[in-house]
Amino acid sequence: MALGLMTMLYFLIVYALIPVLALMS
Repeated sequence: MALGLMTMLYFLIVYALIPVLALMS
């Protein structure tokens, strides 16, 4: 249960950072 939640949170953070990194580069 906790592992699935952490994985989902991790993917949300990654998907939120992708456009930020794309704009910064």
